[in-house]
Amino acid sequence: PAKVSKGPGNVAARKGATVVLKAEINGEPPPDVAWLKDGDDIDEDDRVFYDVGDTNTILTIKNARVSDAGRYEVFVENNLGTDQSFARVDVH
Repeated sequence: PAKVSKGPGNVAARKGATVVLKAEINGEPPPDVAWLKDGDDIDEDDRVFYDVGDTNTILTIKNARVSDAGRYEVFVENNLGTDQSFARVDVH
């Protein structure tokens, strides 16, 4: 099955800082990974993007804005199942 073995932690950041959310993942076959904010898929761009490795995935938010605050979810899925983990990001 697909598994988030260690989910991201909650983050409090200042405006303009870089926020990094990291999750450890595993699964056979290797799962598809998605990141969501407040239940919606994140549209990646130069400021907000994620990388997926063999055992982890990292979401990066550069130049954090107040509007980036919210509930983030990492979601993994393969043909044997799904898993997810949530983290809260606060920007002040």
